[in-house]
Amino acid sequence: YALAGNLALNCLANVTCENVALSDRSGFVRVPHLDLNAANNIGGLSMDPGRTGPAGYDVRAETLDEYAERNRITRLDLLKIDVEGME
Repeated sequence: YALAGNLALNCLANVTCENVALSDRSGFVRVPHLDLNAANNIGGLSMDPGRTGPAGYDVRAETLDEYAERNRITRLDLLKIDVEGME
C-alpha cells in the first residue's frame, strides 16, 4: 500500500504494483505480519517458502519466465535484485 500510495502521489502512471514474489519455482511464500508500532527492519524481512513459519499472509510466487510470459514482456534490459538474505 505504501508503494502504491507513493506512485499515486508522484503521478507515476507508467508503473504497476503487483503483490507477487519472484522465485525459482511457482507456489506461495508466507510474508509475516509486522507490528507497525514496533521497530522493524522491513528490508531484512524473511519470507517463508514452506509457509510453516510465523503467522502472516500468503503471496503468490512465480518464476521470472512465468512473470514475463504473463505480462507479455519480450525484452528485459535491466533487472535489479534485492534479495536481503533470500539467496
